[in-house]
Amino acid sequence: MTSGNRFVRLVIRAGSGPAMRWGDDELDAYAGVLREPRRANGLRSGSPGQLSACGRNGLSPLKLCGSGPTTRGMPRASFGRVTPRGVLTLGLLAGIAAHAAHATLGFGGPALDRFFEDWLLNALILATSAACLLRGLCVRAERLAWLVLGAAMLSWSGGFVYWTIFLVRDPAPPYPSPADALWLAYYPAAYVALVLIIRSRIREFHKSLWLDGLIGGLAVASVGAALVFGAVLSSTGGNATQIAVNLAYPLGDMLLVAFVVSMFALTGWRPGRAGLLLGIGFALNAVGDSLWVYAYATGTYSHGSLTETIWPAATGLIALAAWEPSRRAAAVPLSGPRVLLVPVVSGVVTLGVLISMRVAPLNDVALVLASATLLAVLGRLVLTLREHLRLVETSRGEANTDALTGLGNRRKLMSDLEARLPHASPAHAIVLALFDLDGFKTYNDRFGHPAGDALLARLGKNLADAVGSDGSAYRVGGDEFCALIDASATRPETVIAAAKAALHERGEGFEIDCSAGTVNLPLEAPDTAHALQLADQRMYVNKSGGRSSARRQVRDVLCARSRNAVMAPRTRCATPEPSRPGWPGAWRSPPRRSMRSPVPPSCATSAWSRSPTPSCASRRPSTRRSGR
Repeated sequence: MTSGNRFVRLVIRAGSGPAMRWGDDELDAYAGVLREPRRANGLRSGSPGQLSACGRNGLSPLKLCGSGPTTRGMPRASFGRVTPRGVLTLGLLAGIAAHAAHATLGFGGPALDRFFEDWLLNALILATSAACLLRGLCVRAERLAWLVLGAAMLSWSGGFVYWTIFLVRDPAPPYPSPADALWLAYYPAAYVALVLIIRSRIREFHKSLWLDGLIGGLAVASVGAALVFGAVLSSTGGNATQIAVNLAYPLGDMLLVAFVVSMFALTGWRPGRAGLLLGIGFALNAVGDSLWVYAYATGTYSHGSLTETIWPAATGLIALAAWEPSRRAAAVPLSGPRVLLVPVVSGVVTLGVLISMRVAPLNDVALVLASATLLAVLGRLVLTLREHLRLVETSRGEANTDALTGLGNRRKLMSDLEARLPHASPAHAIVLALFDLDGFKTYNDRFGHPAGDALLARLGKNLADAVGSDGSAYRVGGDEFCALIDASATRPETVIAAAKAALHERGEGFEIDCSAGTVNLPLEAPDTAHALQLADQRMYVNKSGGRSSARRQVRDVLCARSRNAVMAPRTRCATPEPSRPGWPGAWRSPPRRSMRSPVPPSCATSAWSRSPTPSCASRRPSTRRSGR
């Protein structure tokens, strides 16, 4: 244990008082948290007398939070094995189950009707609103989105509180009321929050994905309008304000579902756990509102029914989604059969809605939404066709382009030759020029492959600029370049000289040059294969001719040295040194001499004679040449 941890443990014991008993493991863990004040979850240590709360997690001696790993600023608060998210989940499940049991089975009896129908329902909805607001206050990631959504849910909860206290038992409640204003204020805030969440979690926005979301939302809205809107519209009466309020609820819910479907489509239908909980929560809320509006319009609404249980369940799912770790959605591949899944399914559903007109009359809103869905499906198909055509064009360009230099590759050269050669004539000749770099291998080995690639890219750009509008430049592979020059529009010799100058570069410790081979088409070659073969042969002839003097010098030096080594005579020692019985003497190799020093005549004895001689000096000079 370090001295810093020992000091922090003393501070904790001093500030906790005698009633607190801290174990060694707990003190070490807490000391480690306090000694890291700049962690991602925002922990801050307190004073020796009293430990302050952490920036975002509410850290105190009684509650150790944020000590685990984080995901994009999302703290995992815990006390022992109990987490706030677990407490929230258990509380919501217990409250929703109790409310559903009372609504269906009469759990608790009539004496507890007011408790379940009023207090428990409002408490559950207010708790979920507070959970969303707390998420926005405690966590920096997506703070604005969850604060806006928490405010929307708080407005929704305020409408329920006002309805419960002032209107639910009024035999003639005013309509519209302040509760309706609070409920309707929920929709625009929820739209804004969803847009903010989508922007923070989607990596890139494709037009096709946006269109998929619009198609799915319109299809769902058309089904909802066909099932609910007609009944609401037929039973709605009163002044214009009352009619507008009655119709605002189903329209707001349908638009909210459209936003949810758009969010799912933008994530490639893989929204993750948080997105799934959020989408199901909004969808359930829309279902509950639709059922309530339908029952209220038809006069079958009953306070305390099972329909009201849907609202705390929906808001509870949204609150659980708020405390899920937020992760950016993976990149969506725009390929495969699922590209057309949403348009096809939505089109089939919309056709079913339109076919239902044969059975029952369809209201105008559902008809408009269904028609808009089919138009969006048609636009999606056109967009898909354009994307695939653009993809084919891009693939064709990449297949004919050298990735390093941006010039045409060998495939492009062959294609251009086969396209232009049948139309070539002596009056409209084409010159094929093939270039091979001299010294590039040495440069590449000395400076490395990245430097060699950069050199090829520079030379390729220089070649393209030199050829310009007089022809086309290509890189056919390795350190070989090529150019097709229109001989009828310019002098080919001028362009070839400019191209050779463009492929020349000199620097400290290196010099790059090129050898060229040219062919006049169609005078010198009838087809593409012969033209390339002839240009290659001429290029290597020029390459060999350009380096003939240096190669000849090296060859002469090596040949002279090898002849001296072979023709130099072996001499016997003046005094034989027998190495074994019966062996007349030991042979010794002649001393090494310079290529320029001649062999002394006295030692130029025959290398093939094995007869022992007393001394080298007693022999006459050999008539064999020394090999020079």
